[in-house]
Amino acid sequence: MNSQKLLAGTGIATCLLAGAYPATPAFCEIIVLDTIVVSTSRSQEQLRETPNAVSLVSKKEVEEVNFLDSRKELLSRIPGNSMVRNLRIPIGGKNYTINLVDGLAVRGLGRGTNTFVDESNPFDIERVEVIKGPASSLYGSNAVGGVINIISRKPPKVLQARTWAEFGSWGRKRAGATATGPITGNLGFFFDANIAKSDGWQDRTSIDRKRVSGKLVWDYGEGSSLTLRAEHLELFNENPGTLTKAQYDADWRQAGILDAYVDQKLSSFSAILDHNFSDKTSFKVSWGLRKTEEKGPPSWSARGQFGVENDLTNNVVPQLQHKFDFLNSQIVFGVDFIHDDINEDTLTGRTESSPIDDTYDILGIQKSPFAQLVFWPTSWMKVSAGARYDYRSMSMKGVQDLTGAATPISHKRVFRNLSKNAGVTFNINPDASLWFGYGEGFVVPSDTALWIGGRYNPDPNLKAERAQNFAVGVRGAALGGKFGYDVSLYNTTVKDMVLNNATDYLNAGKVRLRGLEASLTYQPLSWLGFGAAYTLAQNKLLTYFSGSTDHSGNILSASPLHHVNARMILTPGFLEGFRTELEWDHVSKYHTANSNDDPLGKYQRPSLFHLRASYEQKNFKIMGSIRNLTNVKHADRVTYDSRGGRSYTSGEPRTFVLRAALKL
Repeated sequence: MNSQKLLAGTGIATCLLAGAYPATPAFCEIIVLDTIVVSTSRSQEQLRETPNAVSLVSKKEVEEVNFLDSRKELLSRIPGNSMVRNLRIPIGGKNYTINLVDGLAVRGLGRGTNTFVDESNPFDIERVEVIKGPASSLYGSNAVGGVINIISRKPPKVLQARTWAEFGSWGRKRAGATATGPITGNLGFFFDANIAKSDGWQDRTSIDRKRVSGKLVWDYGEGSSLTLRAEHLELFNENPGTLTKAQYDADWRQAGILDAYVDQKLSSFSAILDHNFSDKTSFKVSWGLRKTEEKGPPSWSARGQFGVENDLTNNVVPQLQHKFDFLNSQIVFGVDFIHDDINEDTLTGRTESSPIDDTYDILGIQKSPFAQLVFWPTSWMKVSAGARYDYRSMSMKGVQDLTGAATPISHKRVFRNLSKNAGVTFNINPDASLWFGYGEGFVVPSDTALWIGGRYNPDPNLKAERAQNFAVGVRGAALGGKFGYDVSLYNTTVKDMVLNNATDYLNAGKVRLRGLEASLTYQPLSWLGFGAAYTLAQNKLLTYFSGSTDHSGNILSASPLHHVNARMILTPGFLEGFRTELEWDHVSKYHTANSNDDPLGKYQRPSLFHLRASYEQKNFKIMGSIRNLTNVKHADRVTYDSRGGRSYTSGEPRTFVLRAALKL
């Protein structure tokens, strides 16, 4: 196969894998197996060579999906995302996911989530790199579920400007403008501002979002650059809470909680210096600052107290990379410094005017040297091995029960851990590669489990949770590039999981996560393409209990065995610039509680269909979409406990959206 044909073939395959579009120039940013990704090893690496389960979401897909809720609308199109908070592991009270922008931490230690993409400017996304499993531990050993790394846009070589507006069901209104390009020959800029408002399809689901971001990039030498980026977001989201079964059956669009909301202000700044000393040695230093202000009454209970949180996160990462002629090897080593200062106030009531009940200042310090070695014993075999040593210091000072018997508190813990990873990749032929990977991780207990307590007694001597992951995968193209595949198997075990018995928090849990994740594509004709993401997840509680109830041997709740997201894409040649996509999303039955004893059995969400269409010419583009095409009543998630029965998080009914964009 000649190189031109190979490029086209792998482009078709991984374009659909990463972005779900047929490889026609008008509709697809082709992501080939030679695409450079940076999240897997903290250095540039080809997708074909990485010994990790990786999914890429392109700028094109971000635009076409046009999401308001990234977990449900965007990340549902890749394998391995869970229904609750984390990649792979659907446990809401645990932090198994790390959130990054351009490789820098943007959320406080222990506060990662799979909804993080919503806390960024979607119009400043070049791609989203999703790395699953603790093999991604170079970015933090608590990445047991994985890493979500947003790569922001880089200025093009020519000036571009664009403005757009959209309208939709339930009072949805959005608008924005983008300008980007060169200022001088080697200095470029990017700027985007946009707003979004919606009354919401359900009571208490309105949103009001304002986003602005900008970037300056100075390419001052061969392979050397200085990048400055700033972003400010103001995000207001009402939250309806969950519904009882009686409420859901009577009116699924009512709110279960009548006053819950989250009001956020997020400001960030980053500076990245990337300097090449020679074709063998380079140095990179990155600094990121993120200020988060968040307040509101919670939606998990009508009796929950108003909370105010202010978080200042600093992340500095110096790293050096050197290449050797011997075995075509290279080494990357550096240190990941994080200083995270969080102030939390809990008020006595559910309004902002209520007196302060508890106040805490939580300081987290991380000093983590890391190293990654890569070498090629042969031209078709790549070996990588690395390690990260985490020093994590957590301290808390504050006062509990200010309105009563005020009690000062002061605590500190230090955790140390060495996490290792290794992998080998075999380039079987120019169209296919086989890889094996191993990774370790550890997760420190929460401040609630260590010191604060509440319903259960804290234990200041809790150990960190530990995880091991084994994975194997294949990726490539076949049938002359018409068929693409990216398939992986994994087995992750989490030990010393922090649980609670009837009275106390303790290290007593063990969970095994096994699964298969696949992205498949097929383009039989130039105007017809198919793409699918499939997840098979077997999440078992080997040792697990809550209160006095033993759940050992049960299946983890919110863990459907199967999740399939499939797309059919049409780009008819007789109507140049037109593209339409029909998406089908199916989730199999799942347990609603770790006890596996819901009297109504497992919950089966109906299959959902979504339709999108766009028409693009040189200077304008019109897009439209219909979510939940068949208008089926459904719940995004159902939970159960023996005291209150089932709780339903209502899903979106049929929703229309229309957008028009103009290039200036």
